[in-house]
Amino acid sequence: SAANRPSNLIYSVGSGSSINDGAKIQYNNLYDFFRIANTSFGINISSGSNAFTISNNSFYETTSFTPSSAASYAAIYINNTSGGGFSISENYVGGNAANCSGTWVKNAGNSNVFYGIYLNVGSTASSVQGNVIKNINWSNTGSTSWYGVHIGAGAVNIGTTAGNTIGATTGTGSVVITNTLSGGNVIGINISSTGTVDCRNNKIGAITTANASTNATHFYGVYKSAVAGTITISGNTIGSASTSNSINASSASSSNAQSVYGIESDGTGDVTISENVIANLTNGTTNSTTSTLGNINGINISAGNSNIVDKNTVRNLNIANANNTFGTTTSAIGIALTGTVANRTISGNTVYGIYNNFTNYAGAVIGIYYA
Repeated sequence: SAANRPSNLIYSVGSGSSINDGAKIQYNNLYDFFRIANTSFGINISSGSNAFTISNNSFYETTSFTPSSAASYAAIYINNTSGGGFSISENYVGGNAANCSGTWVKNAGNSNVFYGIYLNVGSTASSVQGNVIKNINWSNTGSTSWYGVHIGAGAVNIGTTAGNTIGATTGTGSVVITNTLSGGNVIGINISSTGTVDCRNNKIGAITTANASTNATHFYGVYKSAVAGTITISGNTIGSASTSNSINASSASSSNAQSVYGIESDGTGDVTISENVIANLTNGTTNSTTSTLGNINGINISAGNSNIVDKNTVRNLNIANANNTFGTTTSAIGIALTGTVANRTISGNTVYGIYNNFTNYAGAVIGIYYA
C-alpha cells in the first residue's frame, strides 16, 4: 500500500573517505514511490555523493493517491553542496506509465510541495538536459507550491545542450495544479542559487493553475530569487507559439491579487535575459477592485548588478481586471526593467498583443516600462 512504501527508491549517502563517486542510474522505471504520510523521493542523492549520472529513467504513479500529511515530494532530489558534476538527462517525470504516458493524479488530501528535479549542489557545474515533466494533475487542500526544476545552490547548466520540457509546447492542461487557498506558486524553473546558472532552450507551456473563484495561485515560468549569482536565461519558450491560453492562471481571483510572470528576476548579480519567446499567457482574474494589484507581465527585472534584456519576443498576454495602477504593478506589461542598477541595457525586443479586456477599463497597458 502507499503507506508502506519506502521513503526512497534509490538512496545514496557516503561519509569520510567512502564517497559514492560517478555512479550511474539509467534506464529504470521508478514508480509508486510517494508515501501518503511522509516526505519521499524517487532518487535521493545526499552527502558523500558526487558526479552521478541519472538518465533515461521514468518516474510515475500508476494510480491516483491521496496524502494523509503535508509531506513534500520529489522525483529526483540531489542535496549535497560539497558535490558537483551531476548529470540529469532525458528522464521522464509524470503520467501513470513509462515515458509520461497517461496522467499522474495526486488527490487533494493535503497540501504537498512537489519538485520534479531538485538540485542543491556545489560549484563544479552540474547539468540538467532533455528531461520531460508532463501529464500531472496535482491537487492540494490549501495553498502550496509546485516546481518543475528547482536550483537551490551551485553552478548548473539547464538545457544548454538539450532543452527540458515542462508541460508541452502545444495544447493546454498538460500540467494542472489546483489549490483551495490563496498564496501558492507554480514555477517552471526556480533559480535560488548564488552561483553561475545558464538556463537555455527550455519549453514551459500547457500549464493550468486553478483555485476557488475568490482565491489566487501565482505562476512564474522562470523565477530568479533575490540573491546574487551570474544568471543567463536565453532561448526559452514560455507558453506556446500557437496555442492560446497555453499558460492559464484560471481562477477568477475575485478577492485576491493574482500574478502571472513569464520571467521574473529579483537577482542581485549579473542577469542576462535574451532571445526568449513568451506568448499566449492568460491571467484569469476578473477582480473588479481598482486597487487590487492582479497583473500579467512577460519579463520583470527588479534588481541586479547588471541587466541585459535583448532580442526577446513577448506577445499575447491577456488579463481582464480593474487594476488601474501605473508602474510595475500595472495590470499588463510586456517588459519591465526597474531599480537603481547603473549597467542596464534593453534592446532589440519585440512586444505586442498586451491586453486588458475588463469592461470600461480605466487603467493602462504597457509595452516596455523602464524606470
